[in-house]
Amino acid sequence: MRPLNFAFFKIITAFFLLNLVLTPLSIGQSLTVVSGVVKDSATKEVIPFAGVNMVGTTVGATADENGAFSFSYGGGVRNIQATAVGFRKQILKVEVGKTQTINFELESENTILKEVVINAGGYRNKGNPAVELIKKVIAHKNLNSLSNHDYYQYNKYEKMQLNLANIGDNIKKSRIMKNFQFIFDKTDTTLVKGKSLLPAYMQEQVSDVFYRKSTDTRKEYILGDKQSEFEGLMDADGIGTRLQNLYANVDIYENSILLMNTRFLSPISPLSPTFYRFYIMDTSLVDGKRCINLAFYPRSKSDLTFVGNLFITDDSIYAVRKVKLSLPEDVNINFLNSLALEQDFIQLPDSTWTLNRDEIIIDFGLGDSLRGYGIYGKRVTSYKDHVFNKALPEDIYAGPILIIKRPKHEEQAEDFWQKGRHEILSKDESGVYQMFDSIQHVPEYKRIARVVGFLTSEYWDFGKFEMGPYTTLVSNNAIEGIRTRVGFRTTRAFNQKLKFEGYVAYGFKDQEYKYSGAVVYQFNKSFFNEFPQNAIKLSYTRDVEVPGQSLLILQADNFLTSFRRGVFDKLYYKKTLALSYNKEFESSFSYLAMLQNFHLRPGGVLDFLSRNTENVLVNDGELVATEALINFRFAPNESFFQGKTIRRRITNKHPIFQLQVRAGVANDANNHEYTYQSISADIFKRFYLTPFGYTDLILEGGRTFGKVPYPLLTTHRANQSYSLEQASFNLMNAMEFVSDKYVSLNLTHYFDGFLLNKIPLIKKLKWREIIAVKGVYGGLDAGNDPRIDDVNLFRFPKDPETGRPATYSLEKEPYVEASVGISNIFKCIRLDLIRRLTYVNNDHPNVSPYGVRFKFRVEF
Repeated sequence: MRPLNFAFFKIITAFFLLNLVLTPLSIGQSLTVVSGVVKDSATKEVIPFAGVNMVGTTVGATADENGAFSFSYGGGVRNIQATAVGFRKQILKVEVGKTQTINFELESENTILKEVVINAGGYRNKGNPAVELIKKVIAHKNLNSLSNHDYYQYNKYEKMQLNLANIGDNIKKSRIMKNFQFIFDKTDTTLVKGKSLLPAYMQEQVSDVFYRKSTDTRKEYILGDKQSEFEGLMDADGIGTRLQNLYANVDIYENSILLMNTRFLSPISPLSPTFYRFYIMDTSLVDGKRCINLAFYPRSKSDLTFVGNLFITDDSIYAVRKVKLSLPEDVNINFLNSLALEQDFIQLPDSTWTLNRDEIIIDFGLGDSLRGYGIYGKRVTSYKDHVFNKALPEDIYAGPILIIKRPKHEEQAEDFWQKGRHEILSKDESGVYQMFDSIQHVPEYKRIARVVGFLTSEYWDFGKFEMGPYTTLVSNNAIEGIRTRVGFRTTRAFNQKLKFEGYVAYGFKDQEYKYSGAVVYQFNKSFFNEFPQNAIKLSYTRDVEVPGQSLLILQADNFLTSFRRGVFDKLYYKKTLALSYNKEFESSFSYLAMLQNFHLRPGGVLDFLSRNTENVLVNDGELVATEALINFRFAPNESFFQGKTIRRRITNKHPIFQLQVRAGVANDANNHEYTYQSISADIFKRFYLTPFGYTDLILEGGRTFGKVPYPLLTTHRANQSYSLEQASFNLMNAMEFVSDKYVSLNLTHYFDGFLLNKIPLIKKLKWREIIAVKGVYGGLDAGNDPRIDDVNLFRFPKDPETGRPATYSLEKEPYVEASVGISNIFKCIRLDLIRRLTYVNNDHPNVSPYGVRFKFRVEF
């Protein structure tokens, strides 16, 4: 293989970060930083909320209430302009690549604007006509919203394109790009002046939308979906889902607006007069309709709010005719150079105002030092063929699925698109699909795809099978010592429906081999990790299991779990033979049915001894159980990011319900038989409290019936790694508490910087504050308590140093821990300080009342 050059690593990085829609590329020019003040040339008074931008681009800023502005850009544009209602536009020169101050003095057009409201002595809501106007808009928004109709339907066309911005000559001329030179013929320098844009992704979608007010049901039927492909590198459906989440449909009449996975306060929210300043600028004709231009600006530039203009119909309807939105310069959003949204509304023959077209542009980058470089994304959506108050057959509205893909929606011929598009593609747009098809026939592309696939999936692709994951190759714990593991799994190239997977591991301290093997058969056409699953699985595993340490983010032998707090001295050696069937329905309902037989052998300080039979049972005595299990799950309106080999859920406002039922029979080495049943349920729900952030709630409860030893009871989830686990108790020791009945509550509130962003200097760090509290309360029946029945039940584990019990029940009081945290440190790190509030006395050995945990996650 040829040696990898530096340009190759740049390309690898570009594709890797594109998968996260965070793709910075090489710097071709220096950063230009411009700041200044906009004033009236005659009175020398500042002009608040003037627009300042580089001529011919969307790059710029809106001046604040003091007329001040500041922004930076990476293009080569040399002219900057300032505009304000009632003043003549002024254009000045800029020195590219330098930091400079440019002050504007605009000349009055001698136009009398009686509607402009400037309050002497500062802004206030009381007596402000602009505030009275927005209150009337808010009061009428239910009447102007489409949902005021009993029924409506329309046809929607959506076009989305991502472009790599300002690729440097060092990449274009590199050896790795020698066979890709044809893609640079598609570079567009006309879309945005000062930027060279290279297409990186293209998607079109045509759908019909239907709404029924009585059940508040909105159904979207996708008729056609066309996407550029990244075969072998990224999943097209996964990219489309991720982008749909970033570029969510904006309803200006909603109280909060979802963009870039973040909830922003709408200027038409009932809370808007508290968080926005409103100014009536003037009245003007918009396509022949007299409208009032209402400017709005956040009271705090760091709040999750917008800057922009609403054009309100100058009549008794107070409908939105046009809206322009952008984000304040200090808003706490990562990797964002700029965002601009414009929506146009039209009045239909029945006098209903409805959205006709919207366009959103997001300019992504790594930060100030690379502003103007990265990804430039644009989405255009148009709407037509509106029909109101026409009821359709019940099956149109039935069922929980909100987005329904029509058969063969991805196989529509070109004549469908020629008829279905609301606007004709440009010549450059038409060539994007062909360009991507050509890219994937270049041998060098497959080389890049393999490396990026390895970094993102943790597996190295050998064609028909993959080896990995690399994160579990070496780990360490006190009982196994240094542990090595090598795993494999087959790919689509081996078989579309049949999959084999497994691993072999070895602990150098306990000198035991561990291994696992499984075969999976998928009944659907989709592959094993794709939605919806319909698969049967047979597996055999011989490995260790830490009781109660259910890691939901990391694998148990991930190298990060090698760093543990406290004493790690308890685990099971477990052999499991399992047959399972997993069925997912498009209605977002699923179930998992399993029959398993497992053997548990104690490890570390654990033993399976009763108090009165210590000379009969020995440490290698086993607990053998056969168990039937079924787990039901309902996640309405659930969506996923579908990668090449992984699937991640995208959290939304809808709850997730789970119910699990188990029944089994077990025998120990002393021939005691235990028959048992258990039931558990949990619910997850996210509550958006815009602009104060959002809250995640996890509520869980369970009950075990029958007389069983502690390994078959509920061992409460404990996390002894330093990695933060939201669903686990991060200061609880492994196997510290067991219950046969319990209820737990987990509350986490994410402020999204609402408080810290108001503190001078600190706000420049763009940290985000988090608070959390979680607790569990439970207990044991007398029949399951070895402190009462010391003959037929295993005694609780003991602390080897003190001889005191190391496992307890929760009848005394609930276990509670609380935490405060800061996320977005260096845009990727979260640190939490956790306080354990109960069970901190000397009766519980190796317990710390405080702890610090971290989590790594790149986010917007």
